[in-house]
Formats: sequence, C-alpha cells, structure tokens
Amino acid sequence: MKKSILQFSLFAIVFLCVLSCKDDPTPPSLVGTWTETSFVASGCDDPSDNESVTCTTGCEIIVISATTITSDGFSDSYTKTATTISVTDGPLSYTVAYTVTETTLVITQEGSALTDGCKYVTTYKRS
Repeated sequence: MKKSILQFSLFAIVFLCVLSCKDDPTPPSLVGTWTETSFVASGCDDPSDNESVTCTTGCEIIVISATTITSDGFSDSYTKTATTISVTDGPLSYTVAYTVTETTLVITQEGSALTDGCKYVTTYKRS
C-alpha cells in the first residue's frame, strides 16, 4: 500500500511538472499595417477640443516595423515594453500606452501639457 501511494505521488509530481512547463502563448505582434477606425479626444483643457470620430474613408494608416512607425511618409523610431511605446520624433520624445490583439491596436496618450490636457485614444484594425 505504501508503495502504491509513493508511486502515485511520484506520478502526480511528474504530471504537474509537465503541465507547469507548458509554453505561454505568444502575445500578438505590433508589427504590421494598421488602419485607424476611431479617434477620441477627451478631458481637454479647452472643452471645444473634445471630439469623437469614427473613420470610414481616408483613414490614417500606420506601418509598424520592429524599430519604426511610419505614417504619411514620415518614420519615427520607437522602443516598447509590454504596455508602452516610446517614440522619438526628432527632438521630441513621448510615451503612449497600448493594447494589441490579433486584429485591434488601441493607443492611449494621457493628457499632458503636450496634448493641451487631452487624453487621446486611437483605435486601429490590422490591414
């Protein structure tokens, strides 16, 4: 009986170790072509700057490579963490938050002096 319990315990430990070594899924990639679907500006110092726009034609398209973001023919270098993108645009640098799924990218820039207090939320779909 003791031998059976010991064998079962050993089997259970090995089974748990195998399960815990399972690979985590790879997070969706930022790299790709993204088309804007909506833009929201809220909390602006000047309330007339608040807006919400759904884009259906002539929408902004951004192309993200491993090191650059290109839009309207201009490229800026960037670095990222799991939740932020830091962009260098000439002498200007700024950091935005992002979330990404296989089909959707949401970029959020919190209100600051740079944005006249506006919080910007731009949503893109993978093209």
